[in-house]
Amino acid sequence: MAKLELITVNNYFSSILTVIVLLLGACNNQSGTWKVITVESGNTLLVSRQNTLRVVRFCGAEVETMEQEAKQLLQKLIKEADNTVIVLQMSALQRPHQKIKGSIIAEVYVPTTNPNQNKSLERELLVQGLAKISPVGLCKNYQIFQEAEQQAKQKHLGIWKKQKLP
Repeated sequence: MAKLELITVNNYFSSILTVIVLLLGACNNQSGTWKVITVESGNTLLVSRQNTLRVVRFCGAEVETMEQEAKQLLQKLIKEADNTVIVLQMSALQRPHQKIKGSIIAEVYVPTTNPNQNKSLERELLVQGLAKISPVGLCKNYQIFQEAEQQAKQKHLGIWKKQKLP
């Protein structure tokens, strides 16, 4: 019963997310669909849309020790989505030393064949134990990210593997 409830909640969440992204895309030039140029790191993408480049840093997921594994997972998921991501901007980063102006912090999703089930890249990293949840809870789906991290901890995945003593 709990799995059925979780699936229903996830479907409901995905439907609402799609509507939010579409609405924000109309109001906020940074949110919406982008093409991925490159996976810069385990939690940063370089994206392009209409001759505009943006660096997108994931909201909610911090990759520290499993950088290469995280980057490989992101490359795989993004390639499966034809290098397309849906960006839901949380805030803008304005740092004078950046090569590309207008970097943003965002929740990032890859579209699936069912638009009501877009896949959160942050959640994928967290649930597989490749990232820790960011200590700053400014993400709209922070609770879902906390639950994903908890699943990885319970299953001892990735960074949460139990260390064997010599």
